[in-house]
Amino acid sequence: MTSSPAGVRRVLASTTTAALVAGGMMVGVVATAHAAEEDPRAERHDGNVKTCEYAELGGEIIAVWDEKNEDLDNLEISGGEPGTDTHLTISGLADGVEVTGIVVKGGPAYNIYEPGERGLDEGVSWEDLRAPLVANDNIPEISHWFACGEPGEEDEREPEPTPTGEPEPSDKPAPEKPEKPEKSDGEETSTEPEESTDPEPTGTTDETSEAKASTSQADDDVTPAAQSDALADTGFGGASLIWVGALLLLGGGAALYLARSRFSSAGSQ
Repeated sequence: MTSSPAGVRRVLASTTTAALVAGGMMVGVVATAHAAEEDPRAERHDGNVKTCEYAELGGEIIAVWDEKNEDLDNLEISGGEPGTDTHLTISGLADGVEVTGIVVKGGPAYNIYEPGERGLDEGVSWEDLRAPLVANDNIPEISHWFACGEPGEEDEREPEPTPTGEPEPSDKPAPEKPEKPEKSDGEETSTEPEESTDPEPTGTTDETSEAKASTSQADDDVTPAAQSDALADTGFGGASLIWVGALLLLGGGAALYLARSRFSSAGSQ
């Protein structure tokens, strides 16, 4: 049995149509199987947010990356660049940092991730954080994100040890030492006393001046007596002078008696 050309064309058209329908159905099944879903670890919210208080998260912003700010010192991350990446992974925290939540914004909504909640691990790392889905179940680019929590304490730097080596040279000139006068043979050098620069006492009373004057006068009266005693001390005591005087009186009396005796004898003759 021979087929007409028209019949062959109808068979070919039917086969092609069936193949296309089957292919379309397979693509639809595959696409449905691989369609993105909302992240069950996150809590989805519509609108925009830029503060921990508005997101109802404790603490303060400890890391942020948006069109104006990039403060990531407290976190170790990969991805998360606004306008470029669709996912963010936080793999480490700085010492002492505590995270209460991470907010990832993209499209018209944002996701809130809280460590230990809705299946998110309590400790790092936190992988593939993203914004909510947009139309056609697509994952949008991240517009901005931030993390809330408590920053670590500032490092207290220990004071640098004092070097034990030689001291560093100072720019100030050393004070000049006074030169000692040279000694010549047979001559001794003497240092004249410096004149006193003490100010003269002020406010002395008349009684003090009179006391000083009387003391000075008493010293003058005592000094000659002391000097006369020193001059009179020639080795003869007061008793020696008395004996000498007595002898002189006796001698004088004897001489007077003899003179009178001679005068009386001459008169009687």
